[in-house]
Amino acid sequence: MDEREVNFLARKAGHVVQFFILALLVWRGARVEPPLRVGRWRLAVLIVLFSAALACVSEGIQIFFAVRSASWGDVMLDTAGAVVGVAAVLFFDAINTRDKHGP
Repeated sequence: MDEREVNFLARKAGHVVQFFILALLVWRGARVEPPLRVGRWRLAVLIVLFSAALACVSEGIQIFFAVRSASWGDVMLDTAGAVVGVAAVLFFDAINTRDKHGP
């Protein structure tokens, strides 16, 4: 694997990791006092939609810069990162709920 391939993979992984972290932070922000009064699944969908919209805006801004290019693939990677982040939160939330209330 040459340097260009490593650079490409690192940039694409960056998209996923950034939006994974964004999803975790938005989830946390929505659950603090006073908590947003929506169900877990509805909140998960809202976070993914918010992340997808933000990814579209982010890529759309890049159209105006000659050294950057917009990519639907990057929007999909960003959204996938948010989906994985929300899925991780739901998974660990389910484990914590089960541990507190028993099997």
